[in-house]
Amino acid sequence: MFEGLLNRKKEEKEYLTALVVTEDRIDAALWETSKDGSVKILKTSGKPYVGGWENAINAADTSVTDIEAVLPEGKELSKVVFGLPSEWLFEDHIKETYLKQLKQLTTALSLKPIGFVELPVAVAHLLQKDEGAPQTVILIGLESKHVSLSLFKIGKLIGIKYLERSGAINADVEKILSEFADVEVLPSRMLIYSTTADSEKVKAELLTYPWQKKANFLHFPKIEVLSPGYTVKAVAIASATELTAQVETETDEPVEQQDVATDASLAENAVESPEAEVTRSPTASAPAETETTSDEVGQVAEDLGFKTTKAGAEIDIESEMTDDEPVTENAENVAPAHLPLQEIPPQRKLPRVRLPAFKLPSFAFSLPSLPGRLGLAVISAIGLILVSVAAAVWLVPQAKVKILVQPKLFDKTESITVSTAVEAANIADKVLPGKVAQTEITGTVTVPTTGTKTVGDKAKGEVTIFNKTLNTKNFKKGTTLVSGKLEFTLDGDVEVASASEGVGSLTYGTTKANITAVVIGTASNVTSGTDFVFEDLPTTSYTARNEKSLSGGTSREISVVTREDQQGAREQAMSELKVKAEEQIKQTLTESQKILDNSLQTKIIKESFSREIGDEADELQIEVQLSVDAAAYTESDFNELLKSIITAQLPSGYKYEPQNQETAIDEITMPEEGVWVFKPHIKVKLLPDIDTSGFAKSLAGRSFDSATSYLKEQSGVAGVAYDTGTTLPLMSSRLPFNASRIVIELSAL
Repeated sequence: MFEGLLNRKKEEKEYLTALVVTEDRIDAALWETSKDGSVKILKTSGKPYVGGWENAINAADTSVTDIEAVLPEGKELSKVVFGLPSEWLFEDHIKETYLKQLKQLTTALSLKPIGFVELPVAVAHLLQKDEGAPQTVILIGLESKHVSLSLFKIGKLIGIKYLERSGAINADVEKILSEFADVEVLPSRMLIYSTTADSEKVKAELLTYPWQKKANFLHFPKIEVLSPGYTVKAVAIASATELTAQVETETDEPVEQQDVATDASLAENAVESPEAEVTRSPTASAPAETETTSDEVGQVAEDLGFKTTKAGAEIDIESEMTDDEPVTENAENVAPAHLPLQEIPPQRKLPRVRLPAFKLPSFAFSLPSLPGRLGLAVISAIGLILVSVAAAVWLVPQAKVKILVQPKLFDKTESITVSTAVEAANIADKVLPGKVAQTEITGTVTVPTTGTKTVGDKAKGEVTIFNKTLNTKNFKKGTTLVSGKLEFTLDGDVEVASASEGVGSLTYGTTKANITAVVIGTASNVTSGTDFVFEDLPTTSYTARNEKSLSGGTSREISVVTREDQQGAREQAMSELKVKAEEQIKQTLTESQKILDNSLQTKIIKESFSREIGDEADELQIEVQLSVDAAAYTESDFNELLKSIITAQLPSGYKYEPQNQETAIDEITMPEEGVWVFKPHIKVKLLPDIDTSGFAKSLAGRSFDSATSYLKEQSGVAGVAYDTGTTLPLMSSRLPFNASRIVIELSAL
């Protein structure tokens, strides 16, 4: 009767691979699982590829070969679970094109597919497991040609959408977010998982974009990049979750022999059925409890895209890979990228384990008798221990219960006036009393010059001028001579005698003259024997030639001051001095007074530059003396006015809390002296008005499961998170029995 309990078979570990396949990269992970549900990832490997599917198969072969190196001797990899991007899937199926490619891959690598999971859903599941709470996050999946965006709130998938990358990632993400128009407040966290090398570049671009103005963000979102191996690890963990659920379902309840045969028959039918397929779910949600039961594990697995079958049935996608009727995008169902929010499916109830019935033999015993004082001491010690334990249970545990609620966003721009002419706030007219705060400040700034200029000397030399006419010719100083593209001028007036005729010959009139190049540079240092012509005069009448080379032409490039350098130095100096002036003004104000944002006005009293425009210099220094004015108001008056504006428009069933408020001044004008009109952009998360006064008493001593069920029955509660501070070993998943040790806190999503 005890043989089945005492003689247990040696636990055998199963080795599987997770394969993340995208349009530009293959990632593989080797992991082992055992029947107790433990999972260990032994090795990961990844390889990018470019080009056709043959290159993808080669990349997969390289990655799988790499992870196989750590397999124990005698073990082989045969089973694979795929992680696939959203654009590869349609409804609950793999698209026909990709289905054929995956079939080629598994055939080439001798692998047997047992399931697939959508990448963003697997990533969200692992994030929840790592961080211990349901995720409210935007997941951005990057590939070379596609970008996908998955939106989760409290672990629940709102939707997955994707499109082809345009080259402007900010515009792509904004376009996808615009399709979530029904989401009033978007999650303030973006996580990027990527199969390309540009994830950090994309992060940098996203960080420079004004998201709070372009989409329904309450404030600028936190943007991070997940580690390269996170996706394949997520697929492995998701796969292990499903396999663990199957193992527990198969072994939980002993059955009669007849029942075993029936289940075996069902299993056989499930394996052979041509309709057997693995489906993926559009929602991903799991409870926030720290302990996971068998039925919860199975439910999470179904949420992650696996289909749970009867005991012994095989979960695979082989039938889908060989289906005669391919899945097309014209199916009646809507693609998962556009699925509406779906509720979490109810948890499955697994049968309880039944052990053989037996009776213990009866026997009698009696406590030994103790002497009077010793007995009293023992009883006192036991009593003291019991009292101490009870006191510890009552006084030590403490916990914070964070009730997550869906806020309503108050978003409005108001016009408010600050005037030096009033002494008290006028809430009705939205006028606040103010004052003018002034200071003077002087400072210097040095900037590098950006202008360049070529300087040097002009070439000089002597030429012989030839007069081929029978008349004397006079040339004025500055007359231009040309040689090729070079120009020269006469240094002085020159007279050249006429040519003389002989019998059958003509002797040119000649004279010597000095010339200088028009421009600086070595190019004008022409060699001897160079011919020159006179500008606008025929060469048949007058020419010139040098007998010696011209010399002295030099050039070099220097840095000079430009008008833009002076303007840039002035702007930088004023910017730095405004910051310092604002700090000086703040020191003159009381603690209750505050400078009105963007109200600083500056006036240059004096400025001087170390160099003038065109001067040779590597640096330019400016000294500026500024007069700075600013408007100041009393902060409590402003807060009281904001409270009045918000409460006057407060929707029924919601309450206003100042700590959930953000204010930014969009514009400010000064219509007259001593009057400033500004428009604060007010954003407030209005929380549901939930009476939490009796919650602590109602929750005292409850398990997290029971507390969560109770709270979700209350109106307005969207989720619950627990933070156990000091606790006892046996109360890690239970709230304190002492209600005064429970802190209730409302928190917006």
